[in-house]
This record gives sequence, C-alpha cells and structure tokens, in this order.
Amino acid sequence: MRRSAVLLIMYIEGDEPYLLFTRRTDDMPLHSGQISFPGGSHRDHDGTLLQTALREAAEEVGIAPEHLMIGPRLDDEPTHSSGYVITPFVAIHEGRPQPRPDVREVAEVFAVPLAALAHPRTLRVEERVEPTVRRFVLHYDYGAYDIWGATARIIQRFLARYGKKWEQLFPHHWLHPEEPPRTEVVTCFLLRRGPRPQVLLVRRSGRVGTYQGRWAGVSGYAEGQPAQQCYRELEEEVGLGRGQVRLLCRGMPLPVDDAATGRRWLVHPFLFAVARDTAPRLDWEHTEARWVDLADVAAYETVPGLAAALAAVTKPALGIAPGRRRRAGAGPCAAEGSVP
Repeated sequence: MRRSAVLLIMYIEGDEPYLLFTRRTDDMPLHSGQISFPGGSHRDHDGTLLQTALREAAEEVGIAPEHLMIGPRLDDEPTHSSGYVITPFVAIHEGRPQPRPDVREVAEVFAVPLAALAHPRTLRVEERVEPTVRRFVLHYDYGAYDIWGATARIIQRFLARYGKKWEQLFPHHWLHPEEPPRTEVVTCFLLRRGPRPQVLLVRRSGRVGTYQGRWAGVSGYAEGQPAQQCYRELEEEVGLGRGQVRLLCRGMPLPVDDAATGRRWLVHPFLFAVARDTAPRLDWEHTEARWVDLADVAAYETVPGLAAALAAVTKPALGIAPGRRRRAGAGPCAAEGSVP
C-alpha cells in the first residue's frame, strides 16, 4: 500500500469560505492534467503523513507550514488507478494565499467557493462500465474545471461532514470580530522522539508576571506574526535557534478563559521536533525544565488551557493527545513511522 497526503487549504474572503486546488501539468507521470489538492507521496524522511502534506504544499504551491493552521484529519481515500491511499488534512490560511507554484508540477492554482461545491447542480455522476466492474464516478463541475476521481470523493465526504458547519473549522474570533479582544499568546511545544513521545515543560519563575510556579510550554505574548514570535521565544527562553527545531504543526488558536483571574487568552499553539539529545538553556523566566511523557502531562500543575493547547497540535500531528497512550497499531499515525 502506497501512502500519500493532501491539504484542503481553506480561507475566508468576503465572509465566504474557499477551497484551494491545483491543476497538474500535462507531463506528470501520474494523474497528468487532473485537478487535485496540494499534496503528494509519503517519503520515509517525512516521519508522519501530516509532514508529507505540509512538505508537498510548500514544494508545489509555495505555502510554508507556519502559515497553515491544521484542523481535522479526514478519512483516508483510496485511488482506483494508481494504488495510493490518500490521507486528507484540513488546513486554514489567514486571508487569500499567495501561491508560488512549481511550474514543473503545477499548471495552475485556483480557488472555489465552498457554496459552489455544495450546490446540487455542481455535482454529477458518471456511470462507467468496464469489463469486470461497473463504477459510478463523481464529478464537480465549476466553470471550465472538472474535478473528479479521488479528489471529488474527498470533497463529497468533506461536504457531508462540514458543508453546513464550516464555521467550526475557522478561528472563532475571525467570524465574531465584534466580541471583546483577547490577549494573544504563543505556546511552543518541543517534542523529542523515542519509544514514547515526550514534550518539554518549563516551570515559570517568580519573576514573570503571570502563573508563577506553574508548568508551561515555551510561551510569550504574540507580537506580530505568531510563527515568528515562536522562534524568538525559543531562542530567548531555551536557547534554541531555527536550525535546531523543525515545525511539525501549527494548531488552531484556542480561546482560554481563566475564571480565577478574569483573564481572557487566545493561545496560538505550535509543535516543534528536536533531536533526542537537545538540552534547553533556561533564561530568567523559568527555574526548571523537564521532558515529560504525553501521558503524564496531566499530573503537572500547569497554566490554564495547557492540555487543550497541546492536544490541538499533537492530535493532528501524531494522532494522540496528552493523557492518553496510543495502542500499538492503532491511531491515525500507526503506519506513518516515528517523528524525525
């Protein structure tokens, strides 16, 4: 079984959600000229299928992983001709993307309103009679574009699940700008590989302004772009430069209400992979650092919302959430290999 992964990249423009598609060049060895989602074949060094999808999106259409907030993973979809099993992930982009397609693979990048795909007249079914089987092939017709095959089947499943509930996929504050603003922060989780995944927790010192003595990820106020702030915090708080970390997943922003203090936070969670022998160098903001099994995070007295923020990145990236151990052979990432 050959594996591949794709991204359903969504964005909002004029209060309307859009999905991004690519049209493959006519000289591609597989599915030439066809319309697909950004993505491609899994490689061993990817580690996980999500990393496959993010790498391929960066290579094919020039959209970097730090600009994509990863939402739910959808059901796998087998192809009928090439023998691949496709794993789709939903990814949210803030504003209209500015793709830079690789002209060797991608002839065109275009977007389709979700409402157009959901319209009954857009979908048609073609009956194909072959020597040993009769098949019904889905087509979504949008202008001059004929979207069919595995891509059409992924669209159909996506619409069945989120067509009328697409707002659930986007950050709440995007859709409700009238609500009082929250204090935005970034939380950067560091993951090291091994028999059991471990994340770095740091204990906040008595010199910081909030949650002294609590355990947290590397964090700070979101000043400017959240991804760039993450890299700054990692450098300042634990002494790790960009070359020592690799972004695995940017999660959806998470609203956190602290009833004890009345504070309203908006947490931007990120997950980075680091080498097994990584040793953080703490600054004045922390007194201690520990590598903690995901299953044991709940035993620590943490800042509010930490477990939910961690789950927002480990669930799409690894198929597991803090406080739970993945059964052998189970979970979304069972066939994906270890995190590099």
